[in-house]
This record gives sequence, structure tokens and C-alpha cells, in this order.
Amino acid sequence: TQGRFGRALSFNGNNSLVTVENSASLGLTDGMTLSAWVYPTARKNNFTSVITKEMAGGLAYALHADSPAQRANTQLRIAGTTRGINGGSALPVRAWTHLAVTHDGSRQDLYVDGSRVSGGTFSGNLGVSVNPLRIGGNTVMAGRAFEGVIDEVRIHNRALSVAELTTVAGEAVGSGGAPAPAPAPAPAPAPAPAPPVASPIAGLVAAYGFEESGGSSVQDASGQGNHGTLANVTRTTQGRFGRALSFNGNNSLVTVEHSASLGLTDGMTLSAWVYPTALKSNFTSVITKEMSGGLAYALHSDSPRPSANLQIRIANN
Repeated sequence: TQGRFGRALSFNGNNSLVTVENSASLGLTDGMTLSAWVYPTARKNNFTSVITKEMAGGLAYALHADSPAQRANTQLRIAGTTRGINGGSALPVRAWTHLAVTHDGSRQDLYVDGSRVSGGTFSGNLGVSVNPLRIGGNTVMAGRAFEGVIDEVRIHNRALSVAELTTVAGEAVGSGGAPAPAPAPAPAPAPAPAPPVASPIAGLVAAYGFEESGGSSVQDASGQGNHGTLANVTRTTQGRFGRALSFNGNNSLVTVEHSASLGLTDGMTLSAWVYPTALKSNFTSVITKEMSGGLAYALHSDSPRPSANLQIRIANN
């Protein structure tokens, strides 16, 4: 999905995970920096894992976007004791925030958007772990899954300076190793396209941009009042323009009750942007108007052929 720079991963807040098997390079001891860009789509009021290194009985090191204190959080196993540090205020929902935490063997600093918001002075090495690294959740502590988008994850084996953190926050992963002291500023990411202004084409009787941020209904932008009700549908911020709806291929539906304006007769146009995630080799409904014994009109993105398909009941045939 669209990231802070280029592409990123979207996590469902339940069972989404990236697992990185243990290696010697991930066994951080006397120095560490964890950093990432996060775009939460919900607040959990619990520890929501962005980066975690699991170990027997808990976590060796972890960076969380949320916590029971409704603030960013880090948890570090230092000299055999788990140390938790909260800082800042609640992260904004549906906005990008850069998080980072450093440990230099005797001092810990938690940063939000480049500003130090909290820290500690705990001395000692981090706990030794042979367990996996996880991004977006963990498997040892339930209910700590992140919901939203994570991008530009970095793990350093030393504590970066404030200037270095500013540099990594402003460039995409893959531009090099540890940053130079004074690099040229990275270009800003290209913005997502804004929804275009509706064109004044006559005859519009139903239009749905799905731009609502929540709720169980969708609003008809045509002015005809053909509003819809959602069933088993997931809202997403990654539509063709702005937000959209995600359908599970099983029981997801938007239902719009019949109205006279939807009783199309001697003229009709159906249109939509679609992003299939599977081929069904069967009729897959995008827009359908049901009637006794079948469909009055329908637009399908797949069919047994397989290809896009239109079905219309014309003169009762």
C-alpha cells in the first residue's frame, strides 16, 4: 500500500505480522536504535507493537505506537529487568508519525517526530534472545497488534544522534547504511492523488466515493438520496481516489433500497474502479440491480470466460 516513501505494509490489528528469524546481527546488546514511520488507523489503548524482538518470557526490545497510557512506548530488557518508558501524547490517527528509541548502554531516549519526549538512565546490556524479530505484532503477548500502515523500519546496533535520526526520518530505506553527518535533504514523497471534482454530467442517479471515515452506511453523492447500508465490508484509506471499501469475496455487500431513480429503462451507464485480489472464473458482481428471477442490470469484473461482463434484462429477455 501507499507508504511514507513509496510502498509500505498495512496491518489489520489482529493477526498481521512480519517475522524475521533470529540472527547474530539482531542480538543487540550495549547499543541500539529502533525507528519507523507509522500511520495508525485506530487507537487500541494497549501496547501496539511496531518492532519487537521476542525472548523467553517477554521481549528483549520493543517499540510501541500506543500503550495503556495512550502514548508511544518502548520496553527494553536491561540487565535482566524489563524497563518501560512512555512519552509524548496520543499519536494521531490517519496521520504519519516517526517513532524512534535509542539505548547506549546507560541512557534511553524515546523520540516522536524527531523530538525527545521521554527517556531513562538504566545501565546494562539488553537481554540476549534467540527468538524471532516481529514487525506489526508479537506472538508472546496477546492483544498487542498494530492496526494501520508501517513503513521505513530500521534497526541500528548503536544509539543514533538527534541529527542522524532526522536524516533517517527524511529518506527511504535503501539509500545507504548509517547516514552521513550532513546529507542533502531527501525529496518529499509524492502525495496521493486528491479526489477530482465531480463533473457535471447529466443523468447521475447514484454515486459513491466511500469517503466516510466510519459507520455502517454510505452516502449517495448524486443528490438522489440512494444511500446504502454496509454488511461485512472493511473500509480502507487506499482507494483509487481517497478512501474505498474492501470486499471479502464471501458475504460483503452494500445494499441500496429501491427507488424510482434506480428504475433505469431506456438509457443506462454503470461504472466503477475495481482492484481484484483474486480471480474467481465466475460472475463477480460489482453493481447489480436485483429483480424477480434474476437481475435487471449488472456489471461484473469476472465471468466464466474469464473476462469482464455485463448482464441486462432487455424487453424481458
